[in-house]
Amino acid sequence: MSGIVLSASVRQNLLALQNTASLLATTQNNLATGNKVNTALDNPTEFFTAQSLNNRASDIANLLDSIGNGVQVLQAANTGLTSLQKLVDSAKSIASQVLQAPRATPQSRASRQLSSPGRRPTTCSAARRTIS
Repeated sequence: MSGIVLSASVRQNLLALQNTASLLATTQNNLATGNKVNTALDNPTEFFTAQSLNNRASDIANLLDSIGNGVQVLQAANTGLTSLQKLVDSAKSIASQVLQAPRATPQSRASRQLSSPGRRPTTCSAARRTIS
């Protein structure tokens, strides 16, 4: 079989097309991955810089998640403390009402029991028994 014979200009054009196809494939890969450099072989300095920046972005995203969790904990604690404050205020109000209410003395209770019609004072059953 005989080889294909190409003139110098055709060979030059074929090499230019192959180079263009290679650059097009690299550009499409960069667009698909979102990375300017995909391997350390392409450009070591930019690859490792990009890798460290991606790691830093991941760390910052984790910190942001932790801060969000902390905010939720603080909001829950604030809700609990607000509820406790309302409970304490309610207890203060009830205690204040009890302190302001008129009190019945033991003598006035006894006189009410004796003066109520149809009611006999009760006695202890032990007091009615005689000791033998």
